Amino acid sequence: MVFRACQDPEHRRWLPNLPEPCTRADAEAFVTGVAVRGRAEGR
Repeated sequence: MVFRACQDPEHRRWLPNLPEPCTRADAEAFVTGVAVRGRAEGR
């Protein structure tokens, strides 16, 4: 779902820091790393 959302031009408009192109590996890294750390840190 994250990967598919990152392909939407409207999401890209509001999230300019997404890698271009946003690959499935990028989405997996976000879900398994960045998002997990953010939740643990209360963000």
